[in-house]
Amino acid sequence: MFVIRTRRIPFLTSRPGKWLTLLTLSCVAFGTITPFTIFGGFLGFTALPAEYWMLLILMVATYLFLVDAGKVFFYKICKL
Repeated sequence: MFVIRTRRIPFLTSRPGKWLTLLTLSCVAFGTITPFTIFGGFLGFTALPAEYWMLLILMVATYLFLVDAGKVFFYKICKL
């Protein structure tokens, strides 16, 4: 959502609102920490292996690059 909300390069020339950033980071932190808590154990969650986190970082970086490239392509085609 941070990438598609503006024509500019996200995080460099256009920053999201503080509440959007806070809510997003809070959700990510909650989802990441939950498997390591008693509550996570109660729900049957287990900690994910390090390989998963490395793959996730790679996939997110690839996604961000492709979405931004697609956005640039879209605006060039539409001449907006």
